[in-house]
Amino acid sequence: MIPATFVGIATGAVDEIVRVANTGRQQFRAATPMRDSELFQAELGRIEADLNAARAYLQVQAASHWSHALNGTLKREPFLTQTAQTSAWLGTTCVRVANDCFALGGSNAVYETSALQHRLHDLLVASQHLIAQKRQYVTSGKLLLETHLEYST
Repeated sequence: MIPATFVGIATGAVDEIVRVANTGRQQFRAATPMRDSELFQAELGRIEADLNAARAYLQVQAASHWSHALNGTLKREPFLTQTAQTSAWLGTTCVRVANDCFALGGSNAVYETSALQHRLHDLLVASQHLIAQKRQYVTSGKLLLETHLEYST
């Protein structure tokens, strides 16, 4: 559930920066409105690529787990480890997406009324959840080493 929350909030951040840009907003001393700036467009394209990668990873993991559940092959430890690894990566990636949207928003994003600020804050809080901590990579790395050792001997 936490990984889907990450992707949902990050999607909201991208939607919000696109909404802001489409209002015709022009940042102070900028030569063009945000939506016409090639730098803004490039950054937005990169951010969307990160979000698409996060969404695809979530979908692949959910489909894999669901398939194993239906077949009765969902074994506890490897799938919990995989879920933790997925959560940690998605948390980090989605925080980066929201942070980059926040940065693109400029000075208007810093106000408490800014949806970009709220989405970034929400992702930072959600990423503190135990399942999304970077230390979860330890177990997945250990499992990978053990699995590789089993197959190579």
